[in-house]
Order: sequence, then structure tokens, then C-alpha cells
Amino acid sequence: MGRRRKHGQRRKKRKGEVEVARRRLKKLVAAGEPLIEPRCAYTEACGGCTWQQVPYERQLELKHELVAEAFRKEGFEELEVLPVLPSPEVFGYRNKMEFSFGRERFLTGTEIASGEELRRDFALGMFGPATRLKVVDLKDCPLQTDSMNALVSATRDWALARELEPFVNETQEGLLRYLCVRQASATQDSVAILVTSRRDEALMADYVAWLGERGALPTCVANGVRACRLPSSAASELFVDHGPAGFAEELGGLRFDLAPDAFFQVNTKGAEVLVEEVLSQAALAGQERVLDLYCGAGSLSLPLAKGAGSVVGLEVVEPAVTSATSNASGNAIENASFQVRDLNAGLPEDLGAFDLVVTDPPRAGMPLKVLQGIAKIGAPLVLAVGCRPSSLARNAAWLCAEGGYELVRVRPVDLFPHGAHVETLATLRRVEASS
Repeated sequence: MGRRRKHGQRRKKRKGEVEVARRRLKKLVAAGEPLIEPRCAYTEACGGCTWQQVPYERQLELKHELVAEAFRKEGFEELEVLPVLPSPEVFGYRNKMEFSFGRERFLTGTEIASGEELRRDFALGMFGPATRLKVVDLKDCPLQTDSMNALVSATRDWALARELEPFVNETQEGLLRYLCVRQASATQDSVAILVTSRRDEALMADYVAWLGERGALPTCVANGVRACRLPSSAASELFVDHGPAGFAEELGGLRFDLAPDAFFQVNTKGAEVLVEEVLSQAALAGQERVLDLYCGAGSLSLPLAKGAGSVVGLEVVEPAVTSATSNASGNAIENASFQVRDLNAGLPEDLGAFDLVVTDPPRAGMPLKVLQGIAKIGAPLVLAVGCRPSSLARNAAWLCAEGGYELVRVRPVDLFPHGAHVETLATLRRVEASS
């Protein structure tokens, strides 16, 4: 294990991973490293593909450097980070994409150079660089499937044909806020969630008919209503206007029935790699009691339950817990149970003892109360998954300095080819259990 800086020692303020990634790309260009022609025409402006012009093997090396650097900054100077496991697919791998509607269009350099007269008061796509106002109007995204691209294009055509206006936060005017498109890798079930500022049932019926006439109708069409000012695609109410109230996906040999807006890893085949890595580190013998924190719909809980004595999953989102319970039943898994818990308030006192704690928190990582709860449980093994290396490294540093653990292994797994993010699995063992 690497030498650790004393926890609590003052650190310099760190930049976000995306900014670090952009700076690294500039260094590559300045150093004259060989680059490739990006498949996407919007790479220069869209924030979704920071490294698309970097050969994929080199992307993996850069992500390895980001992870290693994050852990070094937390005092793990001698830690040897394992090589990044690659994504099985590097294009068309995303099963979920979110696009913003905007009244100000960000024109790319290529669009400006074309001399073409382009509409500037409407866009559906991603925000341009260093702006939360102007949106790049994306006609095609190589990270998603062709049918997902067709759905986005059909939605844009419908909105323009009906002269519908994007929502503006400052004035609270306009209807269209976000479009979320999903397509399951295994079942091909698809979803469109149109997020609007108000509910208009007749208009949604028209939207469904429009998609149907153009051969772009997904399995499920839902309307997410969000009236508040804060810019987020999370809906306060969700209405299903076409098809079943959800979709099905498969992961780790299990079927997951999910709500239209349920969280699930965006790279299904990449998530398979991550699940196998977790199961390998867990090395379950069949009797272990497992605690899964931030369990979501059970994407880690249920594969673990197949080899454990029992699994308890905790999650703050009630629909996710409902899905996890239903998915356990649908896969004939009887040794997994799930509870709705706000983990920001800490872990329940009555959980009991566990042999393994698995955690997969949001990007900000685990708050202090959760870390203290894990230390109090004192499980011999903790498997911590994180999608922001700096947050994961910070959590690991606390568990080592204050919780009685040692960090024995770090394995990055690439679930986001061409983007700046990387999923990472940290293996921590209780010091007394490993001595």
C-alpha cells in the first residue's frame, strides 16, 4: 500500500476532471502527439467528447494518469494503480443521453465557415464550451445508436413545425426544457422523456403521433414536468403518454425492469465489465452478509446476491428501491432486501454486522456520516466504486486514516470512451482482518 499523507492536511483547491482533461488534450497537441480524425462533427464545441481525436489506447493511458494523480494528491504516493479496463464498445455504447433545448444556438467554427444561413433562435443538443446559455444543435451523436439519433431529429422537427419555444430560466417563459432518450442494449426497448415546464396532454398526444408517422416511435414516451427555475432534467411529475411505464435491460445475466427515469449505468456492456470486477474482488463463498449503499435498482446488489448469503441495499430514491425489489422477485432472488434511506443522514443504527460493504455513491462521493457508519460496521472488506476519482480517493483516504482500513487495490474501468470520466473500483481491507 502507498504512503499516505496525514488526513486533514491542507490541500490546494483542485480543478474538475473535465477541466484537467481539456488541459491534457492541449498538452498533447502542443507536444505534437499523433491525433486522429474525430467521427463527430461537433467535437470542437460539444462538451460530451473531450478526447475523441485521441486514439483510444492513448485515452486509456490518460485516464490511468488521472486516477493515479487523484490518489497521489490524497497521500497514496506509492500506490500502483492497475491498468484501465477498456469499454467493449467505443461508439454507440450509450444507452442514455440527455439533450437541452435552447433559444440561443452555439455555432461551431465549421458551421460559421460554411456560410450557410442557419437558424440561431432554436437548438436541441449540448451546451457549448464555457456556457450554460448557448446550445450546440446536434444532428447526430456517434455515442448513441442510430435509432436514438433518429428520435432526436424527429423531436427537433416536431418542435419547429409546431413553433414551440424552449424554456428560459430568467423569464420562466417557454415550454421545452430537455429531451432524454434511452435504448436498452440487450432488449432494444427504448424511451423518450420530453421534459416541459407544464403539462399539455393534447400536445403530447400530437408528439406521439408525429413520432409514429416518422418511424421514430420508442417503446415508451413520457412527459416529465418541471416548473421550477433550477436547470435540471429531473421531473417533479412524470406522465406516460405511450407504451408501458418503463423498459427492460439485462446485466450480469439478470433482467432489470426500470422506470423511464430510473438510474442505470449508461454503458451496459461496460457495466458488465465493472460488475465482473466487483464480483472478482468480493470472492464470495456463499455465506457472506453484504451491505450495498446507494444500491439504485440493484445492478450490483442482485449479481452479488447470487453468490452471497444475503444482501441489504439502501437507497434514497423510492422508485429505485421499488424497482430493486421487483427485479429481485423477477429474477427469483430471495436473499436480497432493499430499504429507502437518506444516506446523507448516516447509516441506520440497527443494520447489524456485515462481511462486505459495497458502495457506489453520486459523483460527490460519500459524506462524512456514511464514512463514519462504514467504519463503525467494521466489515473486513469494502469495495468502493466511484465515477469521480478525486471523490473516491478522498473517501479512501478517510477510511484509511480514520476508519481502520488499508487501500490494497485500485482498478479503473472505462465506461465513458471519448469523455473525461472514468469509473474506478477501490478495494479496502480492515487492518486487523488482513494482519
